[in-house]
Amino acid sequence: METIKEIRTSKRKDFHRVVSFELSTMEKGRLENVRERCEGLDISSGGFGLITKCALKRGSVIRLYLPVDKEGPELPVFSEVIWVQPVGSHVKAGLRFL
Repeated sequence: METIKEIRTSKRKDFHRVVSFELSTMEKGRLENVRERCEGLDISSGGFGLITKCALKRGSVIRLYLPVDKEGPELPVFSEVIWVQPVGSHVKAGLRFL
């Protein structure tokens, strides 16, 4: 199994919360925005780690919705998918904030 080369430059903190993200896909010749939920794994000043059932692709740009606090609004943050690794029926992904 191929391992991911460690290239992080910022210290990560655990972030085990359910978050959502939005991505655009082409369905039947039409551009569709799809909103999915995922489990956050970790966060840093430069990026975010997550696990999801959605088939993310390296290089894709998604809109990640991060909760500001437990009851408050979500902060939309554009992020690039830097790496994707299959984990059973899910994928683990590393995002870079744009």
